[in-house]
Amino acid sequence: MKNFKKFTALLLALCMVFSLSISAFAVEDHEHTVYESAPDEEIAVQSVSGEAATSGTIPGSSIKWSLDSKGWLTISGSGEAPVFTSADDQPWAAVREQITEVWFEDVETLSISDLAYWFEGCTNLTTAELPLAPVIGKHAFYNCPKLSTLTMYYGETVLNSIGEDAFWREADSGDTLYIGYIIGYPDSSVPFHDYDWTASNRSNRYFHRRRHQESACASFHPCVHRHCRHLPKL
Repeated sequence: MKNFKKFTALLLALCMVFSLSISAFAVEDHEHTVYESAPDEEIAVQSVSGEAATSGTIPGSSIKWSLDSKGWLTISGSGEAPVFTSADDQPWAAVREQITEVWFEDVETLSISDLAYWFEGCTNLTTAELPLAPVIGKHAFYNCPKLSTLTMYYGETVLNSIGEDAFWREADSGDTLYIGYIIGYPDSSVPFHDYDWTASNRSNRYFHRRRHQESACASFHPCVHRHCRHLPKL
């Protein structure tokens, strides 16, 4: 009888140990599954939240902006634009190094009083179309070393001033900045002639006069306007 009781007690003990082992294995397996899936979820969240926007609206206005796969920044819409107080105000700040060209869709309906800081740090910008802004303010094109072409439409709307270091770059590479403006409005481009280009490390400039009815692509060689690149070179 004593042996039977010992055998029964041993059997019960073995059953309990086996049961606990199964439970522990199940918990461990469950915890392992959760651990494996957690990093994937975290990476997915980071990937989505880490993508920089390539379009939007300038805060405090109804003016829209978009950046396409070629690096062309298009600004469109109507109404007044706020004055930027630093480059951090650029809604495209996170992608500004991707910008190669700047175009304004609705020049006559946009009211931009000052271009200060608008394109500072656009290090790959080569071509820019200017809106009818009376002031090209401080740091408007600061640290845009590759900028080579400007097209402007100042006529009855006069450019009043160009701000401090608006076109500054770190070094003069000896290249030429081409600036196209409309014939018949000598006062509209005076600030461009008065600006201290040497201090901004831009010793070479070429001012090209064009008729009012000419399209922007008639200003330079080669054609630079995004709507007429198919036209023959001058």
